[in-house]
Amino acid sequence: MNGNDYWIYWLLAGFIPYNIERYRRRNGRILCMRALFWSVEIHSRGGKLCRWVVRIPLIERCRNAIWATIAHFQRDNPPHE
Repeated sequence: MNGNDYWIYWLLAGFIPYNIERYRRRNGRILCMRALFWSVEIHSRGGKLCRWVVRIPLIERCRNAIWATIAHFQRDNPPHE
């Protein structure tokens, strides 16, 4: 195995959860799981699943960077009236 093959280990390590927490709230429970490449929050009320929040930070950062670039270009080139 050469040095170029280590990326697969980093990729696999990014999918393993490093933090799992449970919260009790007045109106239900929240289960949070976090990994390097993703996070999930599961909200439940009265034993029934109410809402899932799945986040993928890389996609969110790319989306934010794209919108920041678009806003920058719109500010530099205002529409001519």
